[in-house]
Amino acid sequence: MKNYYILSNISQFLYDKTVSDPHKGVNTSDYLRVAGGGGVHWATYGSQIEGVDGNTIRFRSGGAGTSAIGVATNEGTLRGYLYGDNANNFGLLHHGGGWAIRSNSGRNIYLNETEGNTFIGTASGSEKLNVNGWVSVQNNHGYYFATHGGGIQMTDSTWLRVYNGKGFLVDNQVRATDFRATSGSYIVNTHGGGLVGQYSDVRYQGVFSMGESYMLDPNGTALNNHYGIAWTHSNIGGQSKPVGHQMLVTEAGVTQTAIGKGIWTIADIYAQGKIEAPAVKATSKMVIPTSAPAVPENGCIWIG
Repeated sequence: MKNYYILSNISQFLYDKTVSDPHKGVNTSDYLRVAGGGGVHWATYGSQIEGVDGNTIRFRSGGAGTSAIGVATNEGTLRGYLYGDNANNFGLLHHGGGWAIRSNSGRNIYLNETEGNTFIGTASGSEKLNVNGWVSVQNNHGYYFATHGGGIQMTDSTWLRVYNGKGFLVDNQVRATDFRATSGSYIVNTHGGGLVGQYSDVRYQGVFSMGESYMLDPNGTALNNHYGIAWTHSNIGGQSKPVGHQMLVTEAGVTQTAIGKGIWTIADIYAQGKIEAPAVKATSKMVIPTSAPAVPENGCIWIG
Protein backbone atom coordinates (compact mmCIF):
# COMPACT_ATOMS: atom_id res chain seq x y z
CA MET A 1 0.00 0.00 0.00
CA LYS A 2 1.22 3.46 -0.86
CA ASN A 3 1.82 6.16 1.74
CA TYR A 4 0.38 9.61 1.00
CA TYR A 5 1.45 12.98 2.40
CA ILE A 6 -0.06 16.44 2.72
CA LEU A 7 2.30 19.18 1.57
CA SER A 8 2.84 21.89 4.18
CA ASN A 9 2.06 24.81 1.89
CA ILE A 10 -1.06 26.77 1.17
CA SER A 11 -2.16 24.51 -1.71
CA GLN A 12 -2.15 21.42 0.55
CA PHE A 13 -1.83 18.93 -2.38
CA LEU A 14 -1.83 15.18 -1.84
CA TYR A 15 0.99 13.31 -3.44
CA ASP A 16 2.82 9.97 -3.52
CA LYS A 17 6.49 10.26 -2.63
CA THR A 18 7.35 7.49 -5.13
CA VAL A 19 6.16 9.65 -8.06
CA SER A 20 8.73 12.17 -9.29
CA ASP A 21 8.06 15.89 -9.48
CA PRO A 22 4.74 16.13 -7.60
CA HIS A 23 4.03 19.75 -8.55
CA LYS A 24 0.27 19.75 -8.12
CA GLY A 25 -2.82 17.60 -7.77
CA VAL A 26 -2.89 13.93 -6.84
CA ASN A 27 0.11 12.02 -8.13
CA THR A 28 0.21 8.26 -7.61
CA SER A 29 1.32 5.08 -9.32
CA ASP A 30 -1.32 3.07 -7.42
CA TYR A 31 -5.14 3.10 -7.21
CA LEU A 32 -6.99 6.08 -5.77
CA ARG A 33 -9.43 4.35 -3.42
CA VAL A 34 -12.74 5.88 -2.31
CA ALA A 35 -14.93 4.19 0.29
CA GLY A 36 -18.73 3.90 0.18
CA GLY A 37 -20.66 5.98 -2.35
CA GLY A 38 -18.00 8.65 -2.63
CA GLY A 39 -16.11 9.67 -5.72
CA VAL A 40 -14.38 12.64 -7.26
CA HIS A 41 -15.96 16.09 -7.04
CA TRP A 42 -15.01 19.23 -8.98
CA ALA A 43 -15.97 22.04 -6.60
CA THR A 44 -15.63 24.83 -9.15
CA TYR A 45 -18.08 23.25 -11.60
CA GLY A 46 -20.20 21.14 -9.26
CA SER A 47 -19.74 17.96 -11.35
CA GLN A 48 -18.63 14.61 -9.99
CA ILE A 49 -18.03 10.91 -10.66
CA GLU A 50 -19.34 8.54 -8.01
CA GLY A 51 -19.79 4.86 -7.38
CA VAL A 52 -23.39 3.58 -7.27
CA ASP A 53 -22.97 -0.17 -6.79
CA GLY A 54 -20.73 -2.99 -7.89
CA ASN A 55 -21.81 -2.57 -11.52
CA THR A 56 -22.36 1.15 -11.97
CA ILE A 57 -20.32 4.35 -12.03
CA ARG A 58 -22.34 7.54 -12.39
CA PHE A 59 -21.38 10.96 -13.73
CA ARG A 60 -23.28 14.00 -12.42
CA SER A 61 -23.02 17.37 -14.09
CA GLY A 62 -22.94 20.62 -12.21
CA GLY A 63 -25.67 22.21 -14.35
CA ALA A 64 -29.35 21.34 -14.60
CA GLY A 65 -30.68 19.29 -17.49
CA THR A 66 -27.63 18.14 -19.42
CA SER A 67 -24.61 15.94 -18.75
CA ALA A 68 -21.60 15.40 -20.98
CA ILE A 69 -18.24 13.66 -20.89
CA GLY A 70 -15.90 15.02 -23.54
CA VAL A 71 -13.10 13.14 -25.30
CA ALA A 72 -10.11 15.28 -26.28
CA THR A 73 -6.55 14.89 -27.50
CA ASN A 74 -3.53 15.60 -25.30
CA GLU A 75 -3.45 19.09 -26.81
CA GLY A 76 -7.04 19.67 -25.74
CA THR A 77 -8.69 19.29 -29.17
CA LEU A 78 -12.21 18.03 -28.56
CA ARG A 79 -13.26 14.96 -30.54
CA GLY A 80 -16.78 14.31 -29.24
CA TYR A 81 -19.06 13.81 -26.24
CA LEU A 82 -20.99 11.16 -24.38
CA TYR A 83 -24.11 13.24 -23.80
CA GLY A 84 -27.56 13.25 -22.18
CA ASP A 85 -30.23 15.91 -21.65
CA ASN A 86 -33.42 16.50 -19.67
CA ALA A 87 -35.60 15.40 -22.64
CA ASN A 88 -34.31 11.83 -22.14
CA ASN A 89 -32.05 12.04 -25.18
CA PHE A 90 -28.82 10.10 -24.80
CA GLY A 91 -25.97 9.27 -27.13
CA LEU A 92 -22.84 10.59 -28.82
CA LEU A 93 -22.18 14.08 -30.13
CA HIS A 94 -19.61 14.68 -32.85
CA HIS A 95 -16.83 17.24 -32.43
CA GLY A 96 -19.09 20.00 -33.73
CA GLY A 97 -21.64 19.38 -30.98
CA GLY A 98 -24.38 17.81 -33.15
CA TRP A 99 -25.89 14.38 -32.61
CA ALA A 100 -24.02 11.46 -34.17
CA ILE A 101 -26.06 8.74 -32.38
CA ARG A 102 -29.16 9.56 -30.34
CA SER A 103 -31.62 7.46 -28.35
CA ASN A 104 -34.80 9.16 -27.13
CA SER A 105 -37.51 8.38 -24.58
CA GLY A 106 -39.36 6.29 -27.16
CA ARG A 107 -36.29 4.03 -27.48
CA ASN A 108 -35.76 5.13 -31.06
CA ILE A 109 -32.22 5.31 -32.43
CA TYR A 110 -31.16 8.18 -34.71
CA LEU A 111 -27.92 8.18 -36.73
CA ASN A 112 -26.46 11.35 -38.25
CA GLU A 113 -29.91 12.91 -38.23
CA THR A 114 -28.90 16.40 -39.34
CA GLU A 115 -25.78 15.85 -41.45
CA GLY A 116 -23.27 13.28 -42.60
CA ASN A 117 -23.64 9.71 -43.88
CA THR A 118 -23.79 6.32 -42.15
CA PHE A 119 -21.50 3.41 -43.07
CA ILE A 120 -21.98 -0.25 -42.11
CA GLY A 121 -19.30 -2.74 -43.12
CA THR A 122 -17.62 -0.19 -45.36
CA ALA A 123 -15.78 3.12 -45.14
CA SER A 124 -16.70 4.43 -48.59
CA GLY A 125 -19.79 5.74 -50.34
CA SER A 126 -21.65 8.99 -50.80
CA GLU A 127 -25.22 8.01 -49.87
CA LYS A 128 -26.93 8.59 -46.53
CA LEU A 129 -26.70 4.85 -45.77
CA ASN A 130 -23.84 2.77 -47.18
CA VAL A 131 -23.90 -0.97 -46.43
CA ASN A 132 -21.45 -3.69 -47.44
CA GLY A 133 -23.51 -6.83 -46.84
CA TRP A 134 -27.09 -8.08 -46.68
CA VAL A 135 -29.83 -5.97 -45.13
CA SER A 136 -32.17 -8.40 -43.34
CA VAL A 137 -35.88 -7.54 -42.95
CA GLN A 138 -37.99 -9.76 -40.68
CA ASN A 139 -41.65 -10.88 -40.92
CA ASN A 140 -43.96 -9.19 -43.45
CA HIS A 141 -41.98 -5.98 -43.65
CA GLY A 142 -39.80 -4.45 -46.34
CA TYR A 143 -38.66 -1.08 -47.66
CA TYR A 144 -41.06 1.86 -47.47
CA PHE A 145 -40.68 5.18 -49.30
CA ALA A 146 -42.49 7.57 -46.96
CA THR A 147 -42.64 10.56 -49.29
CA HIS A 148 -44.55 8.68 -51.98
CA GLY A 149 -46.30 5.96 -49.94
CA GLY A 150 -44.97 2.90 -51.76
CA GLY A 151 -42.44 0.17 -51.13
CA ILE A 152 -41.29 -3.42 -51.60
CA GLN A 153 -42.10 -6.28 -49.22
CA MET A 154 -42.53 -10.06 -48.89
CA THR A 155 -45.55 -11.59 -47.17
CA ASP A 156 -44.82 -15.22 -48.12
CA SER A 157 -41.87 -17.32 -49.27
CA THR A 158 -42.75 -17.08 -52.97
CA TRP A 159 -43.43 -13.52 -54.10
CA LEU A 160 -41.65 -10.20 -53.90
CA ARG A 161 -44.46 -7.62 -53.81
CA VAL A 162 -44.84 -3.93 -54.58
CA TYR A 163 -46.48 -2.36 -51.53
CA ASN A 164 -49.60 -0.20 -51.36
CA GLY A 165 -50.88 -0.80 -54.88
CA LYS A 166 -48.03 1.02 -56.62
CA GLY A 167 -46.77 0.24 -60.12
CA PHE A 168 -43.29 -1.02 -60.94
CA LEU A 169 -41.43 1.00 -63.58
CA VAL A 170 -37.98 0.26 -65.03
CA ASP A 171 -35.98 2.14 -67.66
CA ASN A 172 -34.29 -1.01 -68.97
CA GLN A 173 -35.17 -4.72 -68.90
CA VAL A 174 -37.21 -7.01 -66.68
CA ARG A 175 -36.26 -10.66 -67.20
CA ALA A 176 -37.98 -13.79 -65.95
CA THR A 177 -38.15 -17.46 -66.94
CA ASP A 178 -41.95 -17.26 -66.62
CA PHE A 179 -43.90 -14.03 -67.05
CA ARG A 180 -47.65 -13.93 -66.37
CA ALA A 181 -50.36 -11.29 -66.12
CA THR A 182 -53.20 -12.36 -63.83
CA SER A 183 -55.65 -9.60 -64.78
CA GLY A 184 -56.39 -7.30 -67.70
CA SER A 185 -53.07 -6.24 -69.19
CA TYR A 186 -51.63 -4.51 -72.22
CA ILE A 187 -48.20 -3.58 -73.53
CA VAL A 188 -47.17 -0.02 -74.36
CA ASN A 189 -44.04 0.08 -76.47
CA THR A 190 -42.14 2.12 -79.03
CA HIS A 191 -43.06 1.96 -82.71
CA GLY A 192 -40.32 -0.59 -83.33
CA GLY A 193 -41.03 -2.67 -80.23
CA GLY A 194 -43.45 -5.51 -79.61
CA LEU A 195 -43.06 -9.13 -78.59
CA VAL A 196 -39.59 -10.51 -79.38
CA GLY A 197 -38.98 -14.25 -79.61
CA GLN A 198 -35.84 -16.42 -79.70
CA TYR A 199 -35.25 -17.23 -83.34
CA SER A 200 -34.79 -20.72 -84.76
CA ASP A 201 -36.05 -22.04 -88.10
CA VAL A 202 -36.60 -25.49 -86.59
CA ARG A 203 -38.70 -24.45 -83.58
CA TYR A 204 -42.24 -23.27 -83.02
CA GLN A 205 -42.49 -19.91 -81.27
CA GLY A 206 -45.58 -19.26 -79.21
CA VAL A 207 -47.40 -16.02 -80.02
CA PHE A 208 -50.69 -16.74 -78.25
CA SER A 209 -52.33 -19.67 -76.45
CA MET A 210 -55.95 -19.62 -75.31
CA GLY A 211 -55.08 -21.10 -71.89
CA GLU A 212 -52.40 -22.87 -69.86
CA SER A 213 -53.67 -26.29 -70.95
CA TYR A 214 -53.26 -25.37 -74.62
CA MET A 215 -49.66 -24.17 -74.77
CA LEU A 216 -47.07 -25.57 -77.15
CA ASP A 217 -43.97 -27.43 -75.96
CA PRO A 218 -41.69 -25.14 -73.87
CA ASN A 219 -38.71 -26.09 -76.07
CA GLY A 220 -40.67 -25.28 -79.22
CA THR A 221 -40.19 -28.75 -80.69
CA ALA A 222 -43.89 -29.66 -80.87
CA LEU A 223 -47.28 -27.96 -80.97
CA ASN A 224 -48.75 -30.48 -78.51
CA ASN A 225 -52.41 -29.55 -77.87
CA HIS A 226 -51.89 -25.96 -78.95
CA TYR A 227 -54.86 -23.73 -79.60
CA GLY A 228 -53.73 -20.31 -80.75
CA ILE A 229 -51.10 -18.63 -82.89
CA ALA A 230 -47.50 -19.77 -83.45
CA TRP A 231 -44.61 -18.61 -85.64
CA THR A 232 -42.19 -20.95 -87.41
CA HIS A 233 -40.46 -21.83 -90.70
CA SER A 234 -41.16 -24.62 -93.15
CA ASN A 235 -37.74 -26.12 -92.25
CA ILE A 236 -39.29 -27.58 -89.11
CA GLY A 237 -41.64 -29.77 -91.12
CA GLY A 238 -44.41 -31.10 -88.93
CA GLN A 239 -47.40 -28.78 -88.97
CA SER A 240 -45.67 -26.10 -91.03
CA LYS A 241 -46.59 -25.49 -94.66
CA PRO A 242 -44.29 -24.76 -97.64
CA VAL A 243 -44.62 -20.99 -97.38
CA GLY A 244 -41.26 -20.10 -95.71
CA HIS A 245 -41.50 -18.05 -92.53
CA GLN A 246 -45.11 -18.35 -91.44
CA MET A 247 -47.78 -17.73 -88.86
CA LEU A 248 -49.77 -20.80 -87.87
CA VAL A 249 -53.32 -20.75 -86.55
CA THR A 250 -53.84 -24.07 -84.79
CA GLU A 251 -56.52 -26.16 -83.10
CA ALA A 252 -55.53 -29.15 -80.96
CA GLY A 253 -51.99 -28.92 -82.35
CA VAL A 254 -53.14 -29.09 -85.99
CA THR A 255 -52.58 -26.21 -88.39
CA GLN A 256 -55.80 -24.69 -89.68
CA THR A 257 -54.24 -21.77 -91.54
CA ALA A 258 -50.66 -20.82 -92.42
CA ILE A 259 -49.76 -17.33 -93.62
CA GLY A 260 -46.30 -16.61 -95.01
CA LYS A 261 -45.22 -16.41 -98.65
CA GLY A 262 -48.74 -17.36 -99.47
CA ILE A 263 -51.81 -18.53 -97.58
CA TRP A 264 -52.68 -22.13 -96.82
CA THR A 265 -55.91 -23.10 -95.11
CA ILE A 266 -57.61 -26.36 -94.25
CA ALA A 267 -61.08 -25.08 -95.16
CA ASP A 268 -62.77 -22.43 -97.28
CA ILE A 269 -61.82 -18.87 -98.06
CA TYR A 270 -64.56 -16.26 -98.11
CA ALA A 271 -64.18 -12.71 -99.35
CA GLN A 272 -66.55 -9.76 -99.47
CA GLY A 273 -64.36 -8.00 -101.99
CA LYS A 274 -62.26 -9.04 -104.97
CA ILE A 275 -59.74 -11.84 -105.13
CA GLU A 276 -57.20 -11.03 -107.81
CA ALA A 277 -54.41 -13.25 -109.14
CA PRO A 278 -52.52 -13.66 -112.43
CA ALA A 279 -53.52 -17.32 -112.37
CA VAL A 280 -56.00 -19.50 -110.54
CA LYS A 281 -55.09 -23.17 -110.14
CA ALA A 282 -57.46 -25.90 -109.00
CA THR A 283 -55.72 -29.03 -107.71
CA SER A 284 -58.96 -31.04 -107.66
CA LYS A 285 -61.63 -29.44 -109.80
CA MET A 286 -63.14 -26.08 -110.62
CA VAL A 287 -66.71 -25.94 -111.97
CA ILE A 288 -67.65 -22.83 -113.94
CA PRO A 289 -71.15 -22.67 -115.49
CA THR A 290 -71.41 -21.76 -119.17
CA SER A 291 -74.48 -19.62 -118.69
CA ALA A 292 -75.62 -17.08 -116.20
CA PRO A 293 -77.63 -18.36 -113.25
CA ALA A 294 -81.32 -17.48 -113.22
CA VAL A 295 -80.74 -15.29 -110.17
CA PRO A 296 -77.03 -14.30 -110.15
CA GLU A 297 -75.53 -13.80 -106.71
CA ASN A 298 -72.54 -11.71 -105.80
CA GLY A 299 -69.38 -13.69 -106.44
CA CYS A 300 -70.83 -15.92 -109.21
CA ILE A 301 -68.53 -16.91 -112.08
CA TRP A 302 -69.82 -18.03 -115.47
CA ILE A 303 -68.68 -18.08 -119.05
CA GLY A 304 -70.96 -16.02 -121.28
